[in-house]
Amino acid sequence: MKKITITKNDGGKLAAWLSIPSNARYLLIICHGFTGAKENRGKIFPFAAALNARGAGVLAFDFSGSGESSGDFSSVTLSSQTDDLQWVIQYAEQEFGLSLILLGRSFGGSTIIAMPQQRESIKGYIFWSVPIDLKNTFRKVLGDLYDQLEAGKAVNMMNGDRPFTLQPDLVLEFQKIDLKQNLSALGNKPVLICHGKADEVVAFSDAVNMHQTLPQSSLALVDQADHRFTEFTELRVRITLKWLEDTFQLR
Repeated sequence: MKKITITKNDGGKLAAWLSIPSNARYLLIICHGFTGAKENRGKIFPFAAALNARGAGVLAFDFSGSGESSGDFSSVTLSSQTDDLQWVIQYAEQEFGLSLILLGRSFGGSTIIAMPQQRESIKGYIFWSVPIDLKNTFRKVLGDLYDQLEAGKAVNMMNGDRPFTLQPDLVLEFQKIDLKQNLSALGNKPVLICHGKADEVVAFSDAVNMHQTLPQSSLALVDQADHRFTEFTELRVRITLKWLEDTFQLR
């Protein structure tokens, strides 16, 4: 994979990994989760290799303020991430002209669903451990800090040993967004929903609700898998590759 930089119209820089085989028919755009990064703790590289071997390219990017992209993470909102994603999609359409499949992990999947319009170039969607009930999900993650954000106060947090700040706009925006309603914009395009039944962050009922709403969706619920699929990463990859083989004939 090679590193590229996608420049937005405001001068912001989005860092990405890109790998496209010569026989590519599709390009997967991969959106990381909240506080995550494009490498997904190194898992992106073997996953991309498996996809490349099946004739699919991969573009995995960092949202603004995350990873190697420019910007301040404290100002992240769902709207700011949908803006980033639309710039990445536009770049991919102009540069490569391939049919697109969007894959979102956790909040990255919420970002995909929240896009104001779903483009014709997008032929399918993959959602790994994705919340659609953002208020309850973030309240579970943030605890009392959620109430402070909802009251308009910035909060300081730790991600491992890395401190960061969150601004109230992140959660205040949740009151204006109905992701379940947004699902209708995905239309009849094929969707894979993969979720762990032991997810400690996002209730697997969110996955069930998505599946019930989306007529062309496939649901894979994995017993004992947590939010990160810590002990089940290879199984999630196998599920995803099998769905891509069956749905898009990527073999």
